[in-house]
Amino acid sequence: MSITYRIANILDTEELYALSIQFTEYNVQSTGLREKFFWADWEIGFREEIIECLMDPDSHYFVAVDEAPEGNRIIGYILGRKFDKGYYYSIEELFVVPEQRKNSVGKQLLKMAIEQGRTYSMPVRVEIYHWNEFAKGFYIKNGFKEDSVVLEYTGN
Repeated sequence: MSITYRIANILDTEELYALSIQFTEYNVQSTGLREKFFWADWEIGFREEIIECLMDPDSHYFVAVDEAPEGNRIIGYILGRKFDKGYYYSIEELFVVPEQRKNSVGKQLLKMAIEQGRTYSMPVRVEIYHWNEFAKGFYIKNGFKEDSVVLEYTGN
């Protein structure tokens, strides 16, 4: 097995879509809130967002590709986006297939996203759900620090 890293392109749409479903299922399993992460017409929304990001020069999917004899496959991705209105580069999603999580794939993807974010001379930020202690620890171990709290209106 040989892992290579690169910027994703439009030909990666379906693999990114499949991985984004796995990422979202993880969020559902962790919270039990299926309706928060899968809404009406989510299939169309997921694909549209992936394509929109792939076409946007200020959004970047970085992918880890397992180059195996039986064929190449994407085993992880990270999405970073420049937000002009917020004046920062945001890490939106990081997902690595479970069997590759101890092989520094996420760390390498994060490094690529941080390097891209720095090209904008903006802060690089990530928003993490309060229940995701694993992600919080990962980002802190890789140079991030807690800076703010994001609250979501629930109507209660």
